[in-house]
This record gives sequence, structure tokens and C-alpha cells, in this order.
Amino acid sequence: MICFFKVVARCRLSSGKFKIASNIRPRDTNTLGIKDPHLLDFPFQPQVTARPVPVIDVRTESRPPPPRQADLMFRVNFLLLITFVLTLPICCATAQESTASPDTSSFAQYSFTLNQDGRVTWTLEDSTGAALDFAPDEQRRILREICFPKALERAEAGKTPDLWTVGYFYINGDIIEKDLDAAGVAFRRGLKFDRPQGFLFLAGVYHLTALAEEREDYFQQANDMYLEALAANLDVPAASIIPLAGTYVGGWYGVKVDLEKADKLLTEAQKAHPEDPLVQLAIAKLRYHQKRYSEAIDSAEIAQQGLVDLPEQFLKARSYKFASALRGGMISRIDAKEFMSMGLTAPGMSDLTGSLAWTILAIFFLAFLILLWRTRRSWTKEPRKGPGIRLTLCWILVAIFGVGIGFIITLPGLDNLLGRWIGAIVILVACLIAVFFGGWQRYFGPAPICTGRKGFLIGLAIIVGCIVGQLLVTLGYQEIYKLVMGKAPDQQLVTLFMKSENLWQLAGILFIVGIAIPFYEEVLFRGFLFDSVNRRWGSITAFVVSSVVFAVVHGPVYAVPLMFLAFALGWARMKTGNLKMSFLIHAANNSFATLLMYFGSP
Repeated sequence: MICFFKVVARCRLSSGKFKIASNIRPRDTNTLGIKDPHLLDFPFQPQVTARPVPVIDVRTESRPPPPRQADLMFRVNFLLLITFVLTLPICCATAQESTASPDTSSFAQYSFTLNQDGRVTWTLEDSTGAALDFAPDEQRRILREICFPKALERAEAGKTPDLWTVGYFYINGDIIEKDLDAAGVAFRRGLKFDRPQGFLFLAGVYHLTALAEEREDYFQQANDMYLEALAANLDVPAASIIPLAGTYVGGWYGVKVDLEKADKLLTEAQKAHPEDPLVQLAIAKLRYHQKRYSEAIDSAEIAQQGLVDLPEQFLKARSYKFASALRGGMISRIDAKEFMSMGLTAPGMSDLTGSLAWTILAIFFLAFLILLWRTRRSWTKEPRKGPGIRLTLCWILVAIFGVGIGFIITLPGLDNLLGRWIGAIVILVACLIAVFFGGWQRYFGPAPICTGRKGFLIGLAIIVGCIVGQLLVTLGYQEIYKLVMGKAPDQQLVTLFMKSENLWQLAGILFIVGIAIPFYEEVLFRGFLFDSVNRRWGSITAFVVSSVVFAVVHGPVYAVPLMFLAFALGWARMKTGNLKMSFLIHAANNSFATLLMYFGSP
């Protein structure tokens, strides 16, 4: 249009007294001597008035066209302008329509895809099944205004497959208003024609929406639909049922813990998928929370057999097995070798390797160095009485932590049966050093335990009597515990590591359990603790306190039967004035228990 007006200006001036070139700008007119600038149709006001002179086109310096030729050019350009103005809207509309979407007349049918996120993806196709590339808004308009009314009409007329597929229009709410109830009605009609896909998909939509919005009513709806599908022997994937059951077990997403609902779901799932190890793993978790520990162990063992190729799930099954055995007092159902390997691979235990394990071990050694330094001062500083109550309690606490250090850390060479007892060996060495600082003569002096054959027989009878008495007391306690609590008492976890597979391991366990542990326990309880309490409150108080603390440290469940052994050891300490007899009784009792476990006695 700008070019057109330049031509018009040239034509008008060429017919009068003046003519100018089309490329002359308004600021150049002062040099032309034009008196009346309005004749040029340019919005400027010249400041210099001069007589008119002819103007020559500075670009071409050619002669201007004749008047008739200029008038003809003006008319032709005017007609072209009118034609352009009239056809411009039509061209723009055509271009916009061509770029917006294909012709809707080519649309013949539609299809849809069900996604795992609970959404339906729609595709418009031509008569050959080829997908049509419509703009999203146009596609939704076609589905809403053409496809849905036809599908609804056919569904109301009882025609398949629209009788149930019309339910997919109600799922997401991007075509028509979301209505899951209407979708459920349509999908239930599909069940009569053996088309359960829509019904199962809707159950999954309820479940996913419940997770996203934390709606308990949607969890309930999904639960009811899954149970209905399982009751109808439909192929409900286990991966859909297990998370919903886990929600009821854990009380997640705003749902109250309901083990009964989880039990119904998993029971039906087990009937539909009897060999699925993931279902067995979910059942093991449920039985653990229901405190049905024996059944939990059974399900966990079945799950382990099928989850060998899934390490993470395999470890979960083993964890529930071990936890159920510990909580249910069925440690005998756990293999000691398998339990020790858990330190390398079990969740929560792998963190106690590497630098963290070395850090724990370093702190452990540092604590013993401080204790040895303070103990040496107590033996050498006047009066030479030995460790006091506070120092003795520190020894006991560090020893309790140290004896289990081999079970919670994993270092090179310590992932075996004997390596798990490294803490006990370190404590034995530390107590030997502490006793050599000044207590050896007091606790293990040269005085004989007994003299003559009679004294030997009396000492042997005391040792055997303590062992038999402790065994009878323990068995009686277990029976009374069963009558009162309705189950056997929990076994001590340490018994897992008293099992040995060959004679070499048996010899190592006998050294640790039968010699090392009795030695440092006698030094700490009947040595340091007995003497420190005796100096303040007398021997009777020292006898009671040392015995009770010894029993309680071994666990609250077996503290009662261990009172018999504790008092026997304390009595031996009072009568002999040293630790020789009590150490022999203690060592004989532990060795007897180790031999019983080696030969398979319960």
C-alpha cells in the first residue's frame, strides 16, 4: 500500500505544474522551492518559500511519463488496490482454516488407550484407521459434540460395544463433566458381556485418585470394586491389590489402620495368585502386624523362594522373617549363617560398613583406653581400692556395647561366625590388662580353690549342682511363662551365634562363650561392682546389687531364671573372697549350654 501511494503522488504531480520523484522524503522539500506543500499530500510544513521549479528524478534522471500514460497507471493501481482489499479477508480465513485442523469430513471413527496414570488417551481416525492430526481443542470439540452423543445414543439403544465403552468419556473430565458413578454403571454392563477391562480400570482410577487427594471414600470404593472383581474370578493384577492392602496396614494417606480389610484383600488375592511371591510378602507383613508370627515366618519363607532375582524384595521378606522370629520367640527357626549375612545386605545394616564401621570401632577402642587409664590410677593412687561405682558402671556400659559391636558392623575378615565375637575378645583383653594393673592378686591369687580330694569333690558337686539347678529353673520358668502369657518366652538373640557347624567352630565358640565372656563378666560384676558397693554398704548389699544387675543386663525376659545363677555366683564370691570359684561355675554353665546347642538340644 505504501508503494501504491508513492505512485499516486507521482501521477498527481505529473499532471500539474510540478513533478517530484517518489523517493524524495519530506525533509528534502525545503531545497525544492515548493510554495504549496499540500499539493504533495505529505504532512510537513516547509519553512522556505521559493518559486516553483521543475524537479528531476535524481535517481534515474529520466523524462516523466506523459499525462495520459500517468492517468492510466493510476487507474490500474487503484483497481489492484481494491482487488487486494476485497480478497484479503478471504485469503486470511482460508489460511487459518488450513493450518488449524484437517477437514472434519475425513473423520470416521475414534479409538482410545488406557494409561497407567488413570487417564484415557483419545485418537480420531479416518475410514482406513489412520490417525488424524487435529488440534487438541478441536479434537475435544469433536469428541464432545459428535462422538459422545452418538456413543450415548447407541448405549441407550443397547448396542455394543458402546454399551460399556461410553463409560470412558466420564473418566477424566476433559471431554465432558467427570462422573465416576456414571462410568461405573456403564462398566458394570460390560461385566455381563465378559468385558472387565473398564471395571478394573475404574477401580484403579479410584485408587490413584484416593492416593492423590487422600480421600478415604475413594479407598473404600476401590477396595469394594477389587473384592467384587476377585469374587467374580476376574484377573485382577496383584500389583493393584498389594498397594491398597499396604495402605490399610500402614495407615497411610489419611486412612485409618484396618488390618481386617487388608486381610480380606490379601486372602482373596492369595486365592487368585497362589504362587505370586509378592502376595506372600504382603501377607508376611500383614501377619507380622497382626502378631501372628508363625504364619508370618511361613509366608516370608515362601516369598524368599520366589524373590531370589529381586534382591530388594528378597531382603524385605527375610527382614520380616527375622523380625517375626525375634518377636515371637522362635529364634530356632532362623539359620545363624543366614542371620549373620544380613549384616552385609539387609536394609539399615549396610550403612554400618566402610568408614562408619571403622569410626565405631575407633570410638570403642578410645573408650577402653580411657577406662584403662582411670582404672590404673584407681589401683596405684592411695588408697589402692580399685575402681569406684561410677567407673565400674562405665565399664559395664562399654562392655554391653562392645559385645555386640561385631554384630552391627562389617569389616574385612569379620563377616564370619567367630568374627562376630570380636567385641567379646577385645573386652577380654581390656579386662585382663585392668586386672594386671593391681587386682590380679585379689581376684585370682595363688591360694588354692580347695584342698584335698574332699574339697575337690565338694567343688565339683557345687559346679554340677549350679548347672543342673539353672537348667531346671529355666525349664520351669518357660512352662510358667507359657501358662501366663500363652506363648513361649523369646529366646535370646545371642543363641544364634552359639551354634556351630563343625568342631573348629565349636572350639572357637567354647573359648568365647565358655572362657572369655565368663572371665570379664566376673571381673566386672563380682569384682569391680561387688567391691565398690561393699566398701560403701557392706557385703550383703554388694551381693544383692551385683546379682540383680548381672541378671537384668542379660535381658528382661530371662532375668528371672538367671537370678538363680547370679545368686550362686555371688554366694561363691562371698564365701571364697575371690573370683576363682564363681568363674569356674560360670564357665561350666556357659560351656554346657553351648554343647547342648551344638548337639541339637532345644
